[in-house]
Amino acid sequence: MLILTGCSQNTIALAQNNNSVNATYDINSFLPQDTGVVENTTTTNENQNTQSYQQTSANLTVNYIDIGQGDAELLTSDGHSMLIDTGTPESGSKIRLFLQKQGVQKLDYLVLTHPDSDHIGGAASVITNVPIDTVMMPDYQKDNKYYKGLIDALNYRYINPTIPVVGQTFTLGSCTVKVLGPIRKYDDPNNNSIVLKVTCGNNSFIFVGDAEEEELYDITNHFGAELDSDVYKVGHHGSHNSSSESFLRYVTPVFSVVSCAEGNSYGYPHAESLIRLRSIGSHLFRTDKQGTITIKSDGANITYDPSPCDNWTPGENTQNSQSSFASTQDTTSTSIVESSQYVLNTNTKKFHRPDCSSIADIKEKNKKISNQSRDEIINSGFKPCKRCNP
Repeated sequence: MLILTGCSQNTIALAQNNNSVNATYDINSFLPQDTGVVENTTTTNENQNTQSYQQTSANLTVNYIDIGQGDAELLTSDGHSMLIDTGTPESGSKIRLFLQKQGVQKLDYLVLTHPDSDHIGGAASVITNVPIDTVMMPDYQKDNKYYKGLIDALNYRYINPTIPVVGQTFTLGSCTVKVLGPIRKYDDPNNNSIVLKVTCGNNSFIFVGDAEEEELYDITNHFGAELDSDVYKVGHHGSHNSSSESFLRYVTPVFSVVSCAEGNSYGYPHAESLIRLRSIGSHLFRTDKQGTITIKSDGANITYDPSPCDNWTPGENTQNSQSSFASTQDTTSTSIVESSQYVLNTNTKKFHRPDCSSIADIKEKNKKISNQSRDEIINSGFKPCKRCNP
């Protein structure tokens, strides 16, 4: 059993098993049973990609599992395994089947980056069926049936989850995992995402959950050049309010992976994020276009299956977003993003998109038009409006 040093005092208090949270979930529904035919989400080896630095055996394998609109990544190294997030409630059986096909009989770590349903939805199913040494969760609770179902599953297995500490490191096989965030506690669940950097020899992978501008800004200030990584799991499914310019400037990923469902109602990935990723020369993988993505490292070389699709078409189906992206198709400049106008409320210290309905409530004396970039506005002390998410 792997033990996290320095974490025993950082645990989430759970209800006793005979007094668990009243959840909508029926815990019996997650106990081992014949689930019938489950969609196979594994990647075949018939067309194994060889376009890499060098074809070698890997000490780290990362599977970005295609579970639709959500996140789930399986990391394995020298017989040890870590699952980061569990997708939606419908994803639990798919993830369990995937683990079986990969020969994973137990998890050293289950990391639930934050309590949104597309990240913890399948957790109850996984926890009640797969032996787990350590469960990591942020110090943030959410009042919904998925979080309550998760707590019931933890109680059923007598598991007391651990709150990771920033700067803490632990091993996964021949790899080292370092906790980069959250730096502090935030109001928004996304900004309380656990952020991890996994290092395998000279290669590194970074996972940020749904961390948005505010958390990424703090992490960038705290770690700076240490963020440099070969592979970046794109934050918040490619949302415009993640993958900030300043953050990417330090990460400089060779490869970026977006996990989202094709035709999702959120329009992920957004044009703004794709523009920023393309401007730094990163190659792109997308689960909505390619299914499960497998990336391996032997400590010096990176291989992948399938190849990067480099499909830069945004998920939004609006004329404005498509035309904005089209105008940047043949350039590596982010000038369109940087020159966008925002409306500032100097009284509340929030900034908005020009078409935000909240602008009508701003007094003229407190209203200011800005041509600064989002990073510059945030750095000057303003926070993005939660209604329009500029």
